[in-house]
Amino acid sequence: MSLSHPTFEGIPEAALDFFAELVENNTAAWWAANKTTYDTTVRAPFLALLDSLHDYDSPWRVYRPQRDTRFSADKTPYKTFIGAAHQERSGNGHFIRLDRKGLLLGSGYPMLARDQLIRFRQAIDSENSGTAFTAAVAAGISDGVDVTAGRYDRLTGAPRGFRRDHPRIDWLRAKGVELPTRVGAPNWLSTPAAADHVSGLLNNGAEIVSWLNTHVGPSALTPEEIWSR
Repeated sequence: MSLSHPTFEGIPEAALDFFAELVENNTAAWWAANKTTYDTTVRAPFLALLDSLHDYDSPWRVYRPQRDTRFSADKTPYKTFIGAAHQERSGNGHFIRLDRKGLLLGSGYPMLARDQLIRFRQAIDSENSGTAFTAAVAAGISDGVDVTAGRYDRLTGAPRGFRRDHPRIDWLRAKGVELPTRVGAPNWLSTPAAADHVSGLLNNGAEIVSWLNTHVGPSALTPEEIWSR
């Protein structure tokens, strides 16, 4: 069934309630009985939110609701969230996730591909570009931006070719740079104003993102490969 994308009017509280119930009833039978509710109260307003975000040069990819359980001990069939991601031509990516707690947003380069990692470490190693990066991170943190090392743990030692006492060793050990924002469920989430709030929050840490676009650039991975754990 194809869904129309209505004008965005907000994310209803019922969408969060749906995921809260799914956490407790993650079965194929429950999903089948509540699929219409998912389509109307979760997927339709979420797609309308994505449609309202016009300032990007690539389309959003919406994650399928089914989990891949082939190699997981957890055999519950459905994801307890709806999510979407995209990657701009510059290389920066964004993701939006809605679950029972509300919205989680993010931008950056969460999982650097091999060629990206080489460029990132070269730029961090350089005195000029490396100090510019740490200054941008410090400025972002002072403005309340959360800056993490992406989806993978940092290396415990120094990468090959770099000394352990390098002044920026913590970032040389990183395998990504991500700027996550746990929005939750503020009062504006259920109103049309949510689109403007989300658009603004996705641009947090613009100086950090600009550095990454300049010194790292795009990946050959798809957005879903980049943003999915």
